[in-house]
Amino acid sequence: MPDFFDQLWEQLHNPRSQIQRHRYLEQLKTLIPLSPSPRLLAHDARSVLQTGHILHACPTELPRVDGPAPDLFLFDLSDGLADPSWFRQAKNAVPMLPFWRLDVIVDELKVIETRAMGADAYCLDMGGLDVASAQYLAEVGRDYDIPAVLVCSREEDLARAFQIKDVQHYWLRDILVAPQLLELAWLSGKHVIFDVHSQDQTAAFAGDWPAKICLVHRETGTVIERLPREDI
Repeated sequence: MPDFFDQLWEQLHNPRSQIQRHRYLEQLKTLIPLSPSPRLLAHDARSVLQTGHILHACPTELPRVDGPAPDLFLFDLSDGLADPSWFRQAKNAVPMLPFWRLDVIVDELKVIETRAMGADAYCLDMGGLDVASAQYLAEVGRDYDIPAVLVCSREEDLARAFQIKDVQHYWLRDILVAPQLLELAWLSGKHVIFDVHSQDQTAAFAGDWPAKICLVHRETGTVIERLPREDI
């Protein structure tokens, strides 16, 4: 699909007119049936910890990493390195494992674009979206079988996120990187992702929690995921 990805890259960097956007959207919808099927995070009761990585190059096979084999990979299309075509290429090279789009999504076109790329999840920034907009964008993803990940950096972001129906993934950053939040009944059984910047922060999340936790180490790009209590 080189022609499509050339257009996609151009759209990412040079937004088009409304008519061009509409034509591009219709083209994306025709490409979705040709895109790889969405992959979910595995529920592996055999291991307490699961791992994953933010990648800055497209793998040609399962990347070699220290520690357990990864269960999740992420590409950030805003980092100046990642290419939209990587999702399909990576999923062809690495069976079974999911690949998430890490940069935030702001409109319907970007959600559908993400599905056409072959990504398995996308991020919505609750700091820049009201409840109605976030609910709509989450529902668009659900229509195309990929989950929205609600990114929250402030308490008010999280309060809005809790108003979004039928969402299972929350990404908590900055002041919200606090294990006590996992005691909230709302997060029980949900996927909760935290940005952490030190081993001390990592150690604070040790123990059993009713949520499924992902700790993202920004310096190394490592994700450490702890299974929910009922899966252990």
